[in-house]
Amino acid sequence: MKTKLLLNKKSYAFSALFACAMCFNNAGAQTNLVINGDLDAHTVDVNDNADTFDMTPPSSVDGGTASPYKALWDNGDLDAWLESFYGDDSEQPGSTSDGTYQNGVKTRGIKLGESSRRLYQVVAVTPGKQYVFSVDSRSEAENVNTEFFMLNQEITSEDALSHDGTMVDGYLHITNDFNSSKGDETTNTFTNNSLTFTATASKVVIYGRAPQAISSSYEVFYDNFMLYEDATASVDDHFASEFAIYPNPVKDILNIKSKNIEISAVSIYNLLGKNVYQNNQFSSSSVIDLSSLNKGVYLLKIEVSGRTLSRKLVVQ
Repeated sequence: MKTKLLLNKKSYAFSALFACAMCFNNAGAQTNLVINGDLDAHTVDVNDNADTFDMTPPSSVDGGTASPYKALWDNGDLDAWLESFYGDDSEQPGSTSDGTYQNGVKTRGIKLGESSRRLYQVVAVTPGKQYVFSVDSRSEAENVNTEFFMLNQEITSEDALSHDGTMVDGYLHITNDFNSSKGDETTNTFTNNSLTFTATASKVVIYGRAPQAISSSYEVFYDNFMLYEDATASVDDHFASEFAIYPNPVKDILNIKSKNIEISAVSIYNLLGKNVYQNNQFSSSSVIDLSSLNKGVYLLKIEVSGRTLSRKLVVQ
């Protein structure tokens, strides 16, 4: 297989289109940036709600209304790569009536039931901001897992895709959602999973796959996608300006300095959430030897008097 990642060179005018598209969701106290995250819009044709996560969305929904997705993303190159790799022309998710129950009412969702199918949506974000992504899912068979990548760029193949690649701002591996029951108005059989990540570009591509979902007996169902800015965990600019963290990307030695604040702890996590470095006796200025870490993307956390500064760290 090829090892080179090919980039989609199309550019998109996000601001006006996303301002309109965001009205499909009401995420309560947080603004949900996922368009039609509850998957309950576009049901004049009940299958149109799946266009929400189609990488090559059709031009219209609901029997003729202009699609709010087509103008924002249309990755035909990736679609063609998946078709060639799997020998199957089915790359979009399927629509399903087996969504979650809301206030006792069954809602629609989407599903993956072939190894070639993917979930794909491009969302406008702010570089440097921290976001939370969450989703409800239910796999009908054991050991059918889902991967969600928060990509900082569009891709045209999966040749270089890995959970710790530099194009990945966040990674969620769902292994705990097996439940053979569809549930009912009193019993929830979906599992909620989430991840927190820092955006490094002006857009993030929500990219999901379940390679073990190979047939109708191994389907995975999804509902209630959310992506919102993590206001409770964010750090104000004044606090962040107290620190110098360099170089980033880093090869071997990382420098961390604070101006007037005593650092209580420094920790580094990989994208699977595993702690790979911990120092609870950190001074206001120090260096960290990262030569033992594998190349990839990590999360750096600096703790100071009950506050935490989080930064994406790239090890080359």
